[in-house]
Amino acid sequence: LMTALHPPTHAVRDEETGVLRQSETKTPGSLGKDPVDCAPCEAPDGHPLLADLPRFHVRGPAEKLFEEAY
Repeated sequence: LMTALHPPTHAVRDEETGVLRQSETKTPGSLGKDPVDCAPCEAPDGHPLLADLPRFHVRGPAEKLFEEAY
């Protein structure tokens, strides 16, 4: 959804031909083309980011976002 609303690249018009082409620079404020690591509280159980936790550690409210589906 984020890349659909704010794509990482933008079109620029070529000065010589007048044709639109993809810009070499990323759009300011976009996430870019490379994936971004999630915050530890947003990582699902088993994510490599949580590899330092003990094997059977149960994360509490201070360590995990508890979301409700509406």
